[in-house]
This record gives sequence, structure tokens and C-alpha cells, in this order.
Amino acid sequence: MKKLLFIIIILINTINYSNAQNPDAIIHFLITNFEDNNPYPYCPAWLTDTINPWIIDTTNHENIWQIGKQQKVFFDSAYSVPNAIVTDTINPYPINNHSSFQFNIIKPDWAWWMCWSSISLFFHHKYDTDSLYDGGYIDISYDGGTTWTNVIFDENNNCDFIPYGVFYSENDTILGGIPAFTGNSNDWTETQLIWYWPKEYGMLTDSAIIRFNFVSDSIYTSKEGWMIDEIYFLLEDYCNIGIEENSIQINFVKISPNPVTDISIMEFKNEQFENFTLAIYNITGTKIKVIQNIKENKVELNRNEFKKGIYLYRLYNTRLNIYTGKFIVE
Repeated sequence: MKKLLFIIIILINTINYSNAQNPDAIIHFLITNFEDNNPYPYCPAWLTDTINPWIIDTTNHENIWQIGKQQKVFFDSAYSVPNAIVTDTINPYPINNHSSFQFNIIKPDWAWWMCWSSISLFFHHKYDTDSLYDGGYIDISYDGGTTWTNVIFDENNNCDFIPYGVFYSENDTILGGIPAFTGNSNDWTETQLIWYWPKEYGMLTDSAIIRFNFVSDSIYTSKEGWMIDEIYFLLEDYCNIGIEENSIQINFVKISPNPVTDISIMEFKNEQFENFTLAIYNITGTKIKVIQNIKENKVELNRNEFKKGIYLYRLYNTRLNIYTGKFIVE
């Protein structure tokens, strides 16, 4: 009964977004820091496995992905202690290995009228591999795992794939010509990936599997592999808000310092800045702060207004130019 009530509430809220032509069209928001098997899913019907959506491929007996505390030199602690997902918590990665973990998302039957306008994926990670030979990459499948595409080449249903932060290019290849993270990241780094579908193609995608792969060649190097923590995921629908012109952009907002420890400045880089609204959400997807009719190109974030944690921001104007990202409060 509680599950049914929850689904009804989500459905009503989404319909209200549509009728109000409101750009707040968050369908799904999930974050996991690997501290237990229960991440924070909101609208969990979009996951095929709501108990533990981050699925390690246990059918591969040589799979080295593990969740736990790190006991290596470079991989000495998680980003959010104590646990992260890592290519073996103790040992260097072996030779001739291909290990993976994934999460599966699917549009539930009751959401048939919704579309996928964008998928955003954020994560922190470290990597330490034999440069140009071993590394980690992300691929995606839209047909249940029958075919896979390295995300750097993804054009499914005319989607625009936009990497932000540290990400590999088509030319950053490892053995086999696979674009991948390779070499040493030097420290924790952050990556944001956005898939964006134009409105006319939003109804054509209804499921996806996003997979993290690690591969090594036949030469042993005592390197530590790949470690990932604080993955979070956002699925949005802009098709049903009644506005034709919509866009998602990055590299528009700069927050300094981030994490927020006292006063941080959120600066907007746009020569034609006009009447933007800033909405800030906590990890439950609840809107906790709104600033309307912003006429200057910066806003202050005061540490005293927020509890410690991760926050999502969305900045938009009347023409529905949309900018999304996150900041951390310590």
C-alpha cells in the first residue's frame, strides 16, 4: 500500500509539473556512497533492482570489482569513508582481466507518457594503470545488453553526449584501441556525463544499462586499478512541460570554493544573462531553496543555510535554458 501511495504521489507531482509548464521535471535522483546496500533512490520503480542497483557481474569468476575499505598505497581511503567500489581492495589488478559492474534503468509501465530528455551521471574516482595499455571505460546498452557502445561514441536516437570534468577522449586509447581512463589520476577527480535527447526523440528511449569496465593486458605492473565513490544519477523529463525550446548546458556555472565551507560564490558565465531562477535540491530530491529573477551574474551560497551533504542545483530562465550541476557542503 505504501509503495502504491508513493507511486501515485510521484505521478501526481509529475503531472503538476507538466500542467504548470514548470521546468522542475526531475523524475529520478539516486546517490550511493557504497556504505550499505541501500542507496538513496527516489522513484525507485525506474531501477530494475531497487535493493542494490549497482550490480557487480558475478557470472565472471575473475571479476575483481569489490565494495569495501581500501588497503593500498594510492587507494588508501574512500572519498566518502569507509567504503568505495574498487578493483580489489587489497591486491594490484591481475593480467588479462576484464571486470565490470553496471546499473540498469527502465521506464516503468505507468510512466509510458514520459520521455527521457536527459541522463546525468556524476562520480568521484581515482585510477592507477599502465598507461596506454590498461584502463577503465564506460559503455552503454539500449537493448538489454545485446550490443554495447563506448559512451564517447554514443549517438542513440540522436542523443548528444557531453562529458564534463576529467574524461577520456576518442584518442585516449588503451590496448585494442579502446578510449579509456589510463595512466594515473594523481588524486581524486570528478566526472560528469550528460546524455541529452532533443524533444522529438525523447520518447524513443525507454531503458539503458550503463556499465563500468576495467581491462588489463598480459604484462603485470603492480598498479592499483580503478576506484569509484559517490556515484549519483539524475533522470529528467522536459518533453511534457509544454515548452518547445529547451537546452541543457554545462561549463556555464562556476562555484568557488566547492566544497562550501563558509561563503562560496556561484558565478554565471553568460554575456546575455537575464532573469534566471536558481533551484537547489537535497539528496532526497526535495527543493530547499529558490532564488528568482536573478539579474546579476553571481549568487552567494552561505554555509549556514545548508546541512552537511551533497546538493543539486538547476538554473533556468523563461526560455528554459537549463544548467545543472552539484555542490558539496562540508
